[in-house]
Amino acid sequence: MRFTIDSRRYKSILVSLSITLFMLAHVGGWITIPYMDRLESLLYDSRIRLTAPNSEHPYIVIVDIDERSLAAEGRWPWRRDKVAQLVDTLFDDYEVAVLGVDLVFGEPDDSSALELLERLKHSPLGSNATFQQQAKLQAPLLDRDEQLATAIADRKVVLGYYFNTDHSVGGAFTNGALPFPVFRAKTFQNREVSFLKADGYGANLEELQASAWSAGHFNQLSDSDGVTRRIPLLIRYQDNLYEALSLAIIRALLDDPPIHPVFATTGDGSYSGLELLNVADYTIPVDKNAAILLSFRGQQGSFHYVSATDILQAKVPLDSLKNKIVLLGTSAPGLLDLRNTPIDTAFPGVELHANAIASILDGSIKHKPAYTLGATLVSTALIGCLMSILLSPTGLIGSLAITAFGIGIAVSLNLFFWTQESLVLPLAPQIVLIASLFIASTAYGFLFESRARKKVVGLFGQYVPPGVVDQLQRHPKTLSMEGQSRNMTVLFSDIRNFTSLSENLTAKELATLLNIYLSRMTEIIYKYEGTVDKYIGDAIMAFWGAPLDNPDHAQQALKAAIDMQIAAESLRHEFETRGWPALHMGIGLNSGDMSVGNMGSSYRRAYTVLGDNVNLGSRLESLTKQYGVKVLVSETTKAGNLDTRFLPVDKVRAKGKEVAVEIFEPIVAQDEDTQRIDSELGRWDKFLNRYRNQQWSDALMILESLKGSSIVNAQLIGVYRERIDHFVDSPPPKDWDGAFTFQTK
Repeated sequence: MRFTIDSRRYKSILVSLSITLFMLAHVGGWITIPYMDRLESLLYDSRIRLTAPNSEHPYIVIVDIDERSLAAEGRWPWRRDKVAQLVDTLFDDYEVAVLGVDLVFGEPDDSSALELLERLKHSPLGSNATFQQQAKLQAPLLDRDEQLATAIADRKVVLGYYFNTDHSVGGAFTNGALPFPVFRAKTFQNREVSFLKADGYGANLEELQASAWSAGHFNQLSDSDGVTRRIPLLIRYQDNLYEALSLAIIRALLDDPPIHPVFATTGDGSYSGLELLNVADYTIPVDKNAAILLSFRGQQGSFHYVSATDILQAKVPLDSLKNKIVLLGTSAPGLLDLRNTPIDTAFPGVELHANAIASILDGSIKHKPAYTLGATLVSTALIGCLMSILLSPTGLIGSLAITAFGIGIAVSLNLFFWTQESLVLPLAPQIVLIASLFIASTAYGFLFESRARKKVVGLFGQYVPPGVVDQLQRHPKTLSMEGQSRNMTVLFSDIRNFTSLSENLTAKELATLLNIYLSRMTEIIYKYEGTVDKYIGDAIMAFWGAPLDNPDHAQQALKAAIDMQIAAESLRHEFETRGWPALHMGIGLNSGDMSVGNMGSSYRRAYTVLGDNVNLGSRLESLTKQYGVKVLVSETTKAGNLDTRFLPVDKVRAKGKEVAVEIFEPIVAQDEDTQRIDSELGRWDKFLNRYRNQQWSDALMILESLKGSSIVNAQLIGVYRERIDHFVDSPPPKDWDGAFTFQTK
């Protein structure tokens, strides 16, 4: 057999493959598609928010110089003796493991009285022996910088400082004293590492730096959109490399183990970039800038915050900070330590470092190794080829389904590697490619839409009256083959006991009977502007409200159902004269929102309706046999026929459903029967009230009085008599809503 592809599909595939090649060129870095990086950043941020644990970290606490602390203790900067008191309290009373300071003490405390004391020494008072003795004793107490230096000495206090990496701002200023570097720059000679380079720095006073355990910079990296997603663990200044505050705190916690860089190498040695930093048992993946991607635990407050004033005033339980990592920082907006992050546009800088420390301790750092480029190229090529082939022969509904499925698979796989392997694989190229292929396929198919529409309108002659087809031809925009939700009415009819009835007929007689019956019923459906969905043997499925809108769909459908029963009575006499069995049928009607459109496979499609409301209509038709009625309608169909009287038949709950449905039988009677019908309806309503309130004796008495009723048939009376007998022996629960649950669908 010769395999052929029609020209439309062939050209569609070629267009899709061209789009795929274009996307591959972007992924490989040969061309740039505008806004793609921005979209990738937004998708990265969405994954961060989606997968954040949103729970407090158990080992990291933030001591916050918040608005309440500033109000209680005075504006910032505080005197160094107060900061020293805070340090003493944290270590002596609360026994913290490590204190990281997300602040810089770059200038001497100008509130010190030392300068005044020195001037007094050179005044006439300086020759006084008593003054000299007291000055010597008081000098250490007045040197507040020395007090802070004493407080942090011999304790695991890691000071913070910053580098100037924006070469266009500030110049090569220097202030304070840097800590010892962790590496000499020559350690990384001939390695592909693009360290962030600094021109200057703002560090702590030399005496404070000399007393501190260590120090780390608190620089962050903002992407082109101004959002902070990374922290550089190493920054180069002159010929040295300096560690980040978060890394310095981890090392202080572990008693300062060395940092071991790990380089990735290819088989031919063509790539030797820095991929990991090992610190003791902790492995830290880094990018080409020696930076880590921040893994956020959630919104601000994912770490336990303690107000600094509560520490100073000893209002915090003593064991709440014991052996924990404590970060001293600020969330007060006035101190300008807020950052734009994937989580929030005003996120405290101190919590960035808390997230970095938590990520290292928990091993949850997301990373993007070099080999992800190859993986992205391969996956993008596979997606493009598969989607090009799958989308080419399908219609809009099928294309939407394939597109949604393709995007779902791409997102699911990406999230799998994100959560299980902590890998950051690009997602924007796949999503944009799939969406572009869908748009291209749909646009290409639109070129053939006009011819296809005429064919579809012609096919509607099988389902709807000729007048409706004429309207569709005159107003083609009213026709939509696409799946859509509409408020409609569906009708199901079925001949009772058709299987046993057909056994007594020859094949020719059976075919003649069905042709007569179906033609007569279809004629009535067309009369009331209904659409024949399908014939299923002797069963008919029809609906109102599509393809053309029909605000009176419930009324039209009920009129058709009543006329169909009248026609069935006429056919019954005709069939009896031919010696055929008597014909009886049941009809179910339901109104509500339904999905309607051209549905099926690529081999066969049909304009049909689907949904729970359709299923309920079918269920009502089958229930007509249970109650011995000819037509059953739902509450919604009844609501659309205000001029018709109905007999409340029952309140039923289908198997697997929670909501009970009230069902009714339309009352078809002459005007002279009105008084009797009203009387019987009143008694029936009283019966249902007693029945649903479990007043069995009263209900049974009223039921007996309805024997011979013109509107309540004997089979329906028998159904309720059996139920009452059952409930007398096995009462329903007290909160019973009066609904009967059918155990079959």
